[in-house]
Amino acid sequence: MANHFEQRLGGIRKQLIASYDAGKPMSTASRGSERELFVSSFLRNVLPTPFRLGDGEVVDSFGNSSGQLEVVIEYPFMPSIPAIAEGPRLYFAEGVAAAIEVKSDLMSQWDEVKATAAQLRTVRRQAIMVVKHGGMRGDPERIPLFAVGFEGWVKPETAQEKAESGVVDAILVIKSGICASTDGVSTKMSTGEHSLALFLELIHRAVSSVHAIDASLMPYALRGTP
Repeated sequence: MANHFEQRLGGIRKQLIASYDAGKPMSTASRGSERELFVSSFLRNVLPTPFRLGDGEVVDSFGNSSGQLEVVIEYPFMPSIPAIAEGPRLYFAEGVAAAIEVKSDLMSQWDEVKATAAQLRTVRRQAIMVVKHGGMRGDPERIPLFAVGFEGWVKPETAQEKAESGVVDAILVIKSGICASTDGVSTKMSTGEHSLALFLELIHRAVSSVHAIDASLMPYALRGTP
């Protein structure tokens, strides 16, 4: 018998799947709502308030750019610049906690995820970061990237293989109920309703792994100085 925690996660997952399925008959031109569905029905309701969610492009002080990212989670340490009110933002690398790509089908759109990951990998944070033990793997200069698909691989071992490729920090397939992540040493895997719990833990580690940032916009401002 499922406990209260499992029932709550199961209910959220069913709501996400039902809302996604309801929008599937719409034309490709009028869809593109996977990101908003995942953010408004899940992420925005579970992340603590200091972290702002948006979309847009990340730049660093070396002149590198991520290209358009579907979901950006901000630290409350740095400003970001909207093009228009409530529109896509221009983010400074030091102010970004993590990025998420949300796809209708991860299996068929995996090449898109790989292209995004390759471009984001060029972006580097340049700051003194106070990192706590147990945060995300590797380099604090690197921005973690997560991949979410409403549909995708149905076999956990396939998702595990993709996670171990190192393209992204974690993979979540909502319909299949699979979440897989690796830190380069061991692989974490969860299925069914608990896949959402593992995904939340991995996001939590990413956004809470930095306690403080000593960062400035001066390196960006001085790039235009002769």
